[in-house]
Amino acid sequence: MARHRSPKDLKVDRATSKDRLSDADLSTAGVTCPGKPMSRIIAVYDNPEFADRYTVVLDRKGWTLSAPNLYPSIGLSGDPDHPQGFSQFSECLLGDHLGRKVEFEDLPENVREHVRRRISV
Repeated sequence: MARHRSPKDLKVDRATSKDRLSDADLSTAGVTCPGKPMSRIIAVYDNPEFADRYTVVLDRKGWTLSAPNLYPSIGLSGDPDHPQGFSQFSECLLGDHLGRKVEFEDLPENVREHVRRRISV
C-alpha cells in the first residue's frame, strides 16, 4: 500500500519533479518561502478589474521557476479567507499588466494578515 505523502514531503519544482504539486495543491499546501518572510516581498500590485485584484511579488531566492524572467507571486482577492475568496501561489512577469503598484501597507488589513500567514516560515 502506498504511503500518503503530505505536501511537506514533496519538492515544489514545477519544471522537473515527478512528485510536483498541482496548482490546486499549491494554493492549499501551506507553501512557505525561506528566509525572513516580509523582506521577501519586492512589489505589490492592485488591479480592481479582476477577482484576483492583488498580486504580491516575492524575490526568487529558494524558488524553482519555469522561466528566468518570472517571479514567484501570490494572487489574492479582496477577501482571500472567504470560502469564495482567492489566494494562490503562481509565477508572474513584472509590469503594468498586474495593475497599479502600491505599498504593502496600502492593502486591506485582512489581505496583509493573509499574506503574512501564507509566507511565514
